[in-house]
Amino acid sequence: MNKLSLIEFIFQPLSFKRNELRLSMRKKADLNSHVYVDTVNAFLNKNRNIPKSSLLQTFLLDEQNNVILVGDPTSNPRIKKLFWRIVKEKLGEPKDSVGR
Repeated sequence: MNKLSLIEFIFQPLSFKRNELRLSMRKKADLNSHVYVDTVNAFLNKNRNIPKSSLLQTFLLDEQNNVILVGDPTSNPRIKKLFWRIVKEKLGEPKDSVGR
């Protein structure tokens, strides 16, 4: 089993963006990922320590659910590079491996 099969995504889109999100996720569906669409703010209500800034609401957790990276890799090239370095390390790949 792929180590990345435990990836989970939680989205809390604005109501008018929900259909757009669903269509986008169908196109990019990865059977090894779980996608949750939180329409009632349950995640943020139970995790009040998450910053208000949307730039800080994307984070990577380790196997023990500790936060090991904060920031959105889709909007920050430095965070993206760091994200992939951590993922490769967790997968046991060489740091200089080709690809992402």
